Amino acid sequence: MIVLLLGALTLNAAVPTKDSTEIYREQMEHYVDSVRKAQKFETGLINLPGGKASVDVPKGFKFLNQEQSKWVLTELLG
Repeated sequence: MIVLLLGALTLNAAVPTKDSTEIYREQMEHYVDSVRKAQKFETGLINLPGGKASVDVPKGFKFLNQEQSKWVLTELLG
């Protein structure tokens, strides 16, 4: 019985545990990746709803439509 207990403790000690900051970093990376993948950025000439105006989004910039912008402001940034 004691040998089994010591063996189990030895095996458990050999398994590296993650630091809480490493776990948090991994969770944040996963969250950021999921947010980025969920957004549908637009570039170039974009016709705005109603057809009365358009926006030419220059290279290097990204545009989010009204629905996605509202989500970013109310849910993501709070």
